[in-house]
Amino acid sequence: MNKQIIASYDPQYFKDEIDAEMGYETFIDEINWEFKKFLNKNVYVNATNIGWQHLQGTKEFTLNDTSQIFKEVIPNTSDLSFYLWKIGKNKYHAKCSHHDAPMGENYYYSIKKNKGGNNE
Repeated sequence: MNKQIIASYDPQYFKDEIDAEMGYETFIDEINWEFKKFLNKNVYVNATNIGWQHLQGTKEFTLNDTSQIFKEVIPNTSDLSFYLWKIGKNKYHAKCSHHDAPMGENYYYSIKKNKGGNNE
């Protein structure tokens, strides 16, 4: 499967605060549309190039709200851009750029079934 853009939020393309708010709402709507089928599933994230120290790490969570796809990984700043692509069945790649990582932090998501549950 080729990379397929799912959602993006990049304030540099907004002309004013109202445009930015509408862009953020559209971004969240796009995430909701893609990830609502994964509610209550386990999400595994491998991250690289995190922050100015270019760290790496992993994170696991249960998706109870689709916006967690974004909110569980972003740094504590409102000045960022976030791009999200589908790269395979139940696999996604996101890039988040901000002042400590202008070239972007990479997040690789795998969504798996819960024990005893079904995977979509």
